[in-house]
Amino acid sequence: MNGTLVRGSDRTAGGPLYDMPADRLTLSAQWSPRAGDAHGWYVGAGSVLVRRQDGVPSGAVYALPTAGYALAQFDAGVRDVPFLARTATMSLSVNNALNARYRDYLSRYRLFVNDPGRDVVLRLTLPL
Repeated sequence: MNGTLVRGSDRTAGGPLYDMPADRLTLSAQWSPRAGDAHGWYVGAGSVLVRRQDGVPSGAVYALPTAGYALAQFDAGVRDVPFLARTATMSLSVNNALNARYRDYLSRYRLFVNDPGRDVVLRLTLPL
């Protein structure tokens, strides 16, 4: 679990600063059949929770507040797989698994288009 909570205010003009990120909390858990084992397979799930950004300065083009959102994430993988005379890690991750429509406050495109939808990543990691 990790999170961010950032606050800032303009001491001269009063009000919030420009481009302050929304409050964010990331929750995740991973399970493997043998706890603490660095070898073998694993599965995991998590969520990114972002609060509505309402600390927005008035009178700016990018002042449009954004709604809060929640994204689901899943991953699975296997460690220590023999591959090309090396030991590799293979994993499959799905970000924004429920294909939620959202716009992040720090995105410069938020006035025009949603942030990315479902993202599937197949990864093979080989040590040098």
